[in-house]
Amino acid sequence: MKKFLLFILFLLLCNQPSKEKKIRVVSLSPAVTEIIFALNCEEYLVGNTIYCDYPEKAKEIYKVGDLINPSLEKIIKLKPTLVFLTYPLQKNIDEKLKALNIKTFNSSPKSLNEMFQEIIKIGEIFNKKERAEKLVDSLREELNKIKKLKKKLKVYIEINANPPITIGKNSFLNDLLEFIGLENIFADKLTDYPVVKHEEIILKNPDYIILFHPTSKVDDVSSRFGYEKIEAVKYHKIVNNLNPDYFLRNSPRVIEGIKMLRNILRDEE
Repeated sequence: MKKFLLFILFLLLCNQPSKEKKIRVVSLSPAVTEIIFALNCEEYLVGNTIYCDYPEKAKEIYKVGDLINPSLEKIIKLKPTLVFLTYPLQKNIDEKLKALNIKTFNSSPKSLNEMFQEIIKIGEIFNKKERAEKLVDSLREELNKIKKLKKKLKVYIEINANPPITIGKNSFLNDLLEFIGLENIFADKLTDYPVVKHEEIILKNPDYIILFHPTSKVDDVSSRFGYEKIEAVKYHKIVNNLNPDYFLRNSPRVIEGIKMLRNILRDEE
């Protein structure tokens, strides 16, 4: 009888819910997905979006939809303890999740320093603060090796052709350009991604044009009406061979992106 009671007690103890709730996260941000993998915390990642495609292993994670309209039903089914998202793109889904008492983390760094701070915060969530700090230290070390331009060059970044959409002062990419020593010709725009006019681009006369949209063709840009007046067109300084993910995702890969861009500008001393 005693052995039987001990056996029942053992079963009851085994079936007791763990006081420490297992971390289960969903990432609606490709950048955060990259950070999670960089911290070796992918075991806690139970869902992400169809655009979370780096590293390769990220493609194997259960997909909850796209960036703008992820499936609320799929997210709920995963029973996440936290959902990573970004503003303003996913403000609507954030409000819906909070209404269901699902915790969220808004990741929207506007600078390299803010990105480094967020990496450490994300590390703390997974109890990997030390690992996160080491990652940030290594990224800062690589960043410090990159030489800044001695002369100021004006650059126009195009992330959409029709209508022309570029980056403003408060965008993450603007901070990257400033770090190298480049001048964003639309740094006077306060919105992150302003729509601009061709006349404005011609008037501001950039030294370089960098295209960050999939259908970008150098000939299409150089043949636009009035663009023959622009320095970047005159001297064939239109760049369309850079992977946008290295620049538009605020993840550790941006350091490699900065190196790539600096290499293109190696003759500009």
